[in-house]
Amino acid sequence: MQRSLKASFDGRNYLLMPVKLLESGLDYDLASFRAIEQEEE
Repeated sequence: MQRSLKASFDGRNYLLMPVKLLESGLDYDLASFRAIEQEEE
């Protein structure tokens, strides 16, 4: 939950900000993210 992720989809770049941890297990975490579109540089 402390890290943001970068993703590309359909030719656009997004920053994925963690919002909420939904479920956690021994070898996985399931979280919801907010996608923020990044402007091209």
